[in-house]
Amino acid sequence: HLLSLGLKRTDIIDESLVSPAKAEKLLRKAGHPNKDLPELLQGLVIKPPGRATLAPLSDKRPEVEDVSAVVFESHD
Repeated sequence: HLLSLGLKRTDIIDESLVSPAKAEKLLRKAGHPNKDLPELLQGLVIKPPGRATLAPLSDKRPEVEDVSAVVFESHD
């Protein structure tokens, strides 16, 4: 009815992407087992690398070689 009154579809329907967690919930509800979810969402979800953090010398993770890219991020 609103379309016939001159409104556009984009004016009356707000479409947005769901979060990865919501996508997993919807896939489970659709009958997909948990073990299949990573493969189903592969290529759709991008997880950026974590930020550098101070760690004790005993930490087994590899050292960050060049911290200037992390410390002096561009905020354009």
